[in-house]
Amino acid sequence: MGRDTHIVAIGHVPKVIRENPELLEQIAANSDNIDYGEMIHFSTGPDEGFTAFTERGVESPKEFMADEPR
Repeated sequence: MGRDTHIVAIGHVPKVIRENPELLEQIAANSDNIDYGEMIHFSTGPDEGFTAFTERGVESPKEFMADEPR
């Protein structure tokens, strides 16, 4: 299986999966909720950066939320 070449910044994922951005932030705060290697942190400076998801990583929060009662 090849490596992912397309990633989605965490700020855009709620638009893609049509979910609440705060809920996605809470889910992403615990890396156990996202498949290993599907959430990536990009450093943009010494103390700066952002989180992004691979294509499969975008699916992980959707599956997590489908399994959780609301």
